[in-house]
Amino acid sequence: MKDEQRADYRQLDAAPTLTRIRKLQDDRGYRDQHRLFFVEGVRNFVTAIDHGFSIETLLYSEKLLTVPLARKLVRQSKRAGVPFARVSPEVFRSISRTERASGVAAIFHQRIKTLEQVRPGKFSCWTVLSQVRSPGNLGSLLRTSAAIGAGGFILLGQQIDPYEPGLVRATMGALQANTRAHKHRALSPLDTDAPSSRYWRITGWRG
Repeated sequence: MKDEQRADYRQLDAAPTLTRIRKLQDDRGYRDQHRLFFVEGVRNFVTAIDHGFSIETLLYSEKLLTVPLARKLVRQSKRAGVPFARVSPEVFRSISRTERASGVAAIFHQRIKTLEQVRPGKFSCWTVLSQVRSPGNLGSLLRTSAAIGAGGFILLGQQIDPYEPGLVRATMGALQANTRAHKHRALSPLDTDAPSSRYWRITGWRG
């Protein structure tokens, strides 16, 4: 992008940014500690921004990124002061876990609030889960929940990681429709194919 060298832009060195991304991809403890998660792909990137998620760091490859709307959002984010790293197609592919690298990814802040601040609202249908066999299984449940307008999910314990990269990919956007809550904290909607969909995590559950 032609105005890359503007004085008010916050361009980052690529190497440290890529190191952090790999940690977010592979290390749940790192994700939980820093309350961040990684999103790759045009659809998830655009949806997260559309629903007000705050970008911590932006990563893109100009040659790979061809979707006009995504390119526009990258420009707007940079002008808003979001730190960014621009990389070659080869470098972007080195961290991509999709079949076809789209050229855009971002580290987003998790939305966290106390459980007491969350209001279930008027929805009567909720799904309670303590574990799933694979991220894809939870992804199917999330998409179904969003499709029928259910209230969301109650996650018991810590076995399910809603920010696991495989789950983010498997949900195809439905993950962003959900809120996660711990006994002492809750994470609010990621994006929203169905604005009402929510899910919660309860810790310290004894059955």
